[in-house]
Amino acid sequence: LADAVKIRLEDLSEYLSPDLHPCLVAAAVDAKEPTQLSGSLQDLERQEIEASLRRNGWVQARAARELGLTQRQIGYRIKKFNLSRPDFSLDDSND
Repeated sequence: LADAVKIRLEDLSEYLSPDLHPCLVAAAVDAKEPTQLSGSLQDLERQEIEASLRRNGWVQARAARELGLTQRQIGYRIKKFNLSRPDFSLDDSND
């Protein structure tokens, strides 16, 4: 498929790209340089869940759809990894 040792997204034929898992496509597009996998699979899963939630404004249904999960599955993972939506105050002034 490719001349190099590492296969890049550009190396894949156009007909294969839509079949890629959305999580993999987003990671490939967002990566500016090759990422090294470090840590456990559980750490990687937590990072991807949290990143998807941030990208989707913590709307669980959208994040689940992006990752190919059901709302129930993402809810389970949010509890499993003890993730919580960051508190953002619209009025940070103490006037």
